[in-house]
Order: sequence, then structure tokens, then C-alpha cells
Amino acid sequence: MKAPQKIINPQQWPHIFAPGEPKLYGDLSLAECCAGYLVIIEQLADKPPRAALIKHFHELMILASTYQWSAVRSYHYKVLRSIELGLVQWGDSFEPLKQSFFLPTCLLTEAPHKAAKSSSKSPTTSSLSLSTVSRHQICDSWSWDDDCAPSDCPKSYICVVCKRSAVQNKSFLFLLAAAIQLLRTD
Repeated sequence: MKAPQKIINPQQWPHIFAPGEPKLYGDLSLAECCAGYLVIIEQLADKPPRAALIKHFHELMILASTYQWSAVRSYHYKVLRSIELGLVQWGDSFEPLKQSFFLPTCLLTEAPHKAAKSSSKSPTTSSLSLSTVSRHQICDSWSWDDDCAPSDCPKSYICVVCKRSAVQNKSFLFLLAAAIQLLRTD
């Protein structure tokens, strides 16, 4: 039996502020967690803690673009509990807490997304994999400028930087843009 652990530094948890019906933390989707986390960030008036939370939120979104959401959510739980117990504080490095959560078995396995219309010269979405996509098969207009008409483009919608599909990057980039906008409003 574990000894009770005393909370020294109470934290606000994203599931409390998530939209919709009340949920347990472990049942939060990525979108619900982000919505709740942004409410917490918005409520902070002090710039140093707010900047630390935005930095951590950014890290969570990067991790969510590579790893399964359940691993990222569990890691964030560990960070918040460690802060509550006084083991770490905002602004510290949380690298030592990551080890048990981000294993190769937790990597995303989603195949790259391709525009609805494909040309006969380009491989189909099902035949593409992140390791087999050559540079000339990637749509530069979409990757760099987010400016491409999917119906007219025979190329793959894959980020030239991280090699993630449009589907994987869409929610990450939207949430990152929202966090950056919050930071700029100060």
C-alpha cells in the first residue's frame, strides 16, 4: 500500500476546463485537452508561468504529432503530478520524466495523406510510406505556404520538414498557431 502523497503546489488540470460533458483526465481527447489547457493559459496573468505553460503546451503538441495521444496524455499527467508533489516546478526540464512514455511502440503509424485526386504518374496514398516518399512527390505549395487546391494537385500533402502527413499536422499546426497567437496578445 502506497503512503498518501501531499499536494504542495496544486495545479489546474485541463479536463476541468474541457468543453462538453465532465470527463476524467484519462478520457480526454487531444482536442479536449488542448481546449482545457488553453483556458488555463488564458487565465494566467503572470508572464513567467504563462510562458512556461505555453512552452510545455508546444512540447506536448510536438510529441502528439509523433506519438500516440495516450502516451502524451500520460506524460502530461506525470508532469502535473510531479509539480503538485513539489518534485519539479514550471520552467524545469521534464526530460527525466519522458523516458517511460515515449517508446518506439508508442509512435504513430498513420500513413501519409494524399489529395483526393491522384495522377497516374504518382503513387497512390496506400502505396506511399514516410520512408518511401521522395522529395519530388511532395507538394511545395501546400508544405510551405498552405496554398494549394487539393483537386488540382497530384502530389502528396506531406510536410517537407517533418515528413508527417497533412492529417497528422493539421491539428498540431492549428493548435500551435492558437498558442502563438495567445503569446502575441501580451
